[in-house]
Amino acid sequence: MTTFDKYPPPPRFGETYAGLKTIIEAVPIGIIVFDETEEVVYANDLAERLFAKRLKPDGPTIRCGDFIDCGNRHRDPRGCGYSPDCPTCPLLRAIRSALAAEALNPVQTGEAPIARDPGFEPMWVKYRVRPVQLDTERIAVMAIDDLTEQKQAEAEAEKLRAHLAQSQKIESVGRLAGGVAHEFNNKLMIILGYIELVMNQIDLASPLQEDLSAIQDAALKSVDLVKKLLAFAQKQTVLPEVLDLNRKISGIMSMLEYLIGERIVLIWKPSADLWRIQIDPSQIDQLLINLALNSRDAIAGTGTLTIGTQNIHKQNLSAEGGENAVPGDYVQLLVRDDGCGMTPEIRHTLFEPFFTTKPVGQGTGLGLSAVYGIVSQNRGFIRVESSPAQGATFRIYLPRAEGTGKSTRDYTAPVRTSIPERGKTILLVEDDQSLLGLVKTILERHEYSVISAANSRKALKLVKEDPDPIHLLLTDIFMPDMDGLTLVKHVTALRPEIKVLYMSAYPPDTRSLTQRKDPALGYLRKPFAIDDLVTKVRTLLDT
Repeated sequence: MTTFDKYPPPPRFGETYAGLKTIIEAVPIGIIVFDETEEVVYANDLAERLFAKRLKPDGPTIRCGDFIDCGNRHRDPRGCGYSPDCPTCPLLRAIRSALAAEALNPVQTGEAPIARDPGFEPMWVKYRVRPVQLDTERIAVMAIDDLTEQKQAEAEAEKLRAHLAQSQKIESVGRLAGGVAHEFNNKLMIILGYIELVMNQIDLASPLQEDLSAIQDAALKSVDLVKKLLAFAQKQTVLPEVLDLNRKISGIMSMLEYLIGERIVLIWKPSADLWRIQIDPSQIDQLLINLALNSRDAIAGTGTLTIGTQNIHKQNLSAEGGENAVPGDYVQLLVRDDGCGMTPEIRHTLFEPFFTTKPVGQGTGLGLSAVYGIVSQNRGFIRVESSPAQGATFRIYLPRAEGTGKSTRDYTAPVRTSIPERGKTILLVEDDQSLLGLVKTILERHEYSVISAANSRKALKLVKEDPDPIHLLLTDIFMPDMDGLTLVKHVTALRPEIKVLYMSAYPPDTRSLTQRKDPALGYLRKPFAIDDLVTKVRTLLDT
């Protein structure tokens, strides 16, 4: 018996009472009525459709938890109202509050998730519960809306905001890492340069050679850390070329097997007819080595590491994940392990530099951040799937290469072994005074005449005022007053015949710089050895 059946219409309402019932059945909101025993005595059509229930006049009594399929009602054999979770259920608390006092209580409102039975979709509702006095009986009338889609949209928007915040955080840390790496690189260049100068001046049998070698080894290991920082900051020096990813991976499989050890089985699943990609081949080595080592450390005992490739058409690339995925065709590089997996919290901070789950002293926290930087530098993105004890899957998406697939490596002139000509003049521009002094010393010891300038404006002034010929401009790229690229434009306009050699930890536009086939232009990556510097200078001057 429903509320309408239990309470007949007052005489003054007449036939309008049946119309009122029809209206309530048709309102676009769920209406559920509870009697003093907290049993459902009426539900309009929308409420019944919302929870897939149909009340029958002669059917068994049904309570709130039974009507909405609350999963907590099974925790006590007496059902809804007796479970340990019922006192904290916002819907049940609102119903009891409406039925409790003799005086009419204000409307109880709120939003709440419903803990539904297994197999039912999670559900959010907005409810309003009001007490109503009918003759001698008190009832609670609940108006209920389905907020599930709204909450899902809000959760998706929050997920996108979190992705944006994380991307901005990584970008900020990347800028900081790039700046730190640039300055640290200069200091390493000074250390390594002077060590090499001293080692060249003392006897090979001297006991100092061993000590200097130990210092040199430590500095070279620091150079590797700088490279990882630069990779994360997306400012690593690269020489991209169009390549076959399958062939490249096949060529380093034996090295990867050696890295992960015999206890882990390496499975290689190349896809047929794989598109080509454009990337520096050494970056593929870095990607796979870092990911393989990460998987090795995640596997306790024996396990498997799977590497695969696949073409991904733009229509098959879903937008889930919130990455900066640009529509287009991609080549997917998959790296999957059956290791310990990771929690959502770890997954969220996975690519941050210096983040590591390894004990102190056993990891730098730069391996995966370098992976992130390399992929971003090549206009790709990464998706990670993992959960505790379920392993981890890294899916790296790299854009399909355009063009014919010809190599785009920089021009390399043949190295000659001629003795440098006396009187050749080099204009050296470097804003780090210590590094400026080091490079000047090296060049002068190799019988070059060196004019030095600590900034671009001073160098440009020397070019304008010095009437003597200047054969080579050796300049840093990143300087505070005027960058090296701008300086070169001004200098070559005044002296078109001058040769140019850039030196930096990273050029600002590697692709355009390395694609120039100008034999009078060279690039030297810091930190460089003395022989590398002298050979590059000699090559350009002899061209």
